[in-house]
Amino acid sequence: CDVNAIEQIGNQKFDLIYFFSVLYALESSSQQEIFHKLAHIARPGAIIAMSDYVLLDEDQHPIVDFANKPMCPPSIKDLKIWLSQSGWEIIGEFDLWDKYQRWYNLFLQRLNASQDSLLLEFEPEAINIVRNTFQTILNKINDKIWNGSLIYAQLKKQTFFQNESIEGKVHDEIQSQHLDKTVR
Repeated sequence: CDVNAIEQIGNQKFDLIYFFSVLYALESSSQQEIFHKLAHIARPGAIIAMSDYVLLDEDQHPIVDFANKPMCPPSIKDLKIWLSQSGWEIIGEFDLWDKYQRWYNLFLQRLNASQDSLLLEFEPEAINIVRNTFQTILNKINDKIWNGSLIYAQLKKQTFFQNESIEGKVHDEIQSQHLDKTVR
């Protein structure tokens, strides 16, 4: 589903949630919130698998995507904090820097090799926008400002008693029932 419309799922709960290149496309203010929303639709012990861009260093020159929206990869530090605060525990983390670097290099090579056939279908400006965007991303990867990461996290198994006041009331009720049975 659209990550911005998670509420439309209703009461369904999931064991596995996967998203690919989602976070960078969300505004920074929405990135942290998404993990809380995902926790609400996940069963305890569910796995979240995400592959996305992450910031390794401060990005002095943010870029925009093809829809002229800012690309905002989160820092790996923030991502870890947000997951933890939302009840997720990282169980696997894989650096994809070399794979992203290889993929972008190959993509740009293919784009350049296909320029003549692409010009039959697309305006030169459109091709240049794509080329410049992907070249800028590759530059950020090469300069180790951006990286690609694959992260697995598991929703911590929630205990039955999440709230101490509820725990106390339930404990008192159990004690009361036990005393009633003992007195009889």
